[in-house]
Amino acid sequence: MPEFHGNKDRSYFTMDGGPTRNGRIPRSPPLHQHSQMSLISDSSTPGERTPMKKASMTSSEAVVRRRWPRFVSKDGTCNYRNHHVPMYKRRYVRDFFTSLVDLRWRYSIIAFSAAFVLSWFLFGIVWYIVSLVHGDFAHVDDPDFQPCVSEMRDFTSSFLFSLETQTTIGYGSRHARDNCGFGAFLVAFQSIVGLIIDTLMIGVFLTKLARPKKRAHTLLFSEQACIANRDGKLSLMFRVADIRRSHIVEAHVSRSLLFRHHRKTMEGEELYLNFEDVNVGFDKGTDRVFLITPITIVHEIDKESPFYDVSEDSLAKEDFEVVVLFEGILESSSYTLQARTSYLADEIMWGYHFDNMVTCSEYGYEVDYKKFNKTHPIPTHEYSARILDAHRSSLSLDRDVDNNRQGKTHVDRVRDDDDRGVDSKRLSMALAYENEIHTMVCSNNEWGQGDHTAVENGKKVTCTKL
Repeated sequence: MPEFHGNKDRSYFTMDGGPTRNGRIPRSPPLHQHSQMSLISDSSTPGERTPMKKASMTSSEAVVRRRWPRFVSKDGTCNYRNHHVPMYKRRYVRDFFTSLVDLRWRYSIIAFSAAFVLSWFLFGIVWYIVSLVHGDFAHVDDPDFQPCVSEMRDFTSSFLFSLETQTTIGYGSRHARDNCGFGAFLVAFQSIVGLIIDTLMIGVFLTKLARPKKRAHTLLFSEQACIANRDGKLSLMFRVADIRRSHIVEAHVSRSLLFRHHRKTMEGEELYLNFEDVNVGFDKGTDRVFLITPITIVHEIDKESPFYDVSEDSLAKEDFEVVVLFEGILESSSYTLQARTSYLADEIMWGYHFDNMVTCSEYGYEVDYKKFNKTHPIPTHEYSARILDAHRSSLSLDRDVDNNRQGKTHVDRVRDDDDRGVDSKRLSMALAYENEIHTMVCSNNEWGQGDHTAVENGKKVTCTKL
């Protein structure tokens, strides 16, 4: 975007349909009509990224820049994959509980079912070996023989005894006898192993059930964001709502990040993931929200905002992603909830406000969610906040100068201009042609020639001393 200098190097500028000298801002044209901004200044430096260069980007170049996939999907899923992680599987095994919790339900059920069957099978083999060593299979029909486990005839009976012991079914026909000491130890050990598996399964399932991951599905974010004037300031807005009656305590927008693709630093380092903090909040910019009815989160576009140089025309050519993080504590379970979504540049509408959803009736306040994503256009200028701030500063400076110059002699006025560093040989003019403003700066050799005509962008304009 253009850089606006101080009084010593003051540039006079205006735009097609832009701010006029009296400070009035015309109504913005339809979104499909983008007028090009023009800036004529002798202070421009080579290689400076001016709006003229930005507007000259072709649609094919814009398409190439938009080939990047979105980092966060609309439902909050982060689109990335890890490659070449050292000891990847070992790290997951060490944190096996979290790995089990993160598994899908079908895989968790399959994993614990396999664990139970495997434990029954392994202990069935052990019981079979114990009976084989003790000689139970050789004296099955001997009434005088005291086996280690009653009614143990083959491996099938060993497996069934293992299952009955671990699940404490206890049918009564098969049981360990007191004449086999190792059998008593094995019964106790298998019972402990079964309790460990049961406890782990219950813990994982309860954690998965109580996890607030699904609770985020009852939080709604608007499909699109809007940029428009709010209380006289250019702002980025989006809407969020909670459809449950159980409230979210300490709800706040923890972070909202501007994601830019493929940025190169001054040292030549290429950054493919570049996050910038964006100050967002409800109403006055604070991040705490009282989420009972749908609210609009507002980001005021000021000098600290990454959107300070974004205009309606440049918005269609930008390639960024606004990632929104919403956090709070669930009133029902005291778990911390985090919901995520994102907005691409083509999902941000310029010059629109969200429709009102809340109405008052004899039953109380009613919220119509049919209007959650509905918007309506409002008169909004199509220029960036930087240009508007510069215009307001210029008007304020001119007003102060006019007030100070009243009642002074011509010599005092010239002396004040010299003190302010104003080159009196630079002129500016502004003529309106059917709500279009054109500007140019007269060169030094044109001074003193009075009114004359010049050609700017193929149109004849008149340069007049102000």
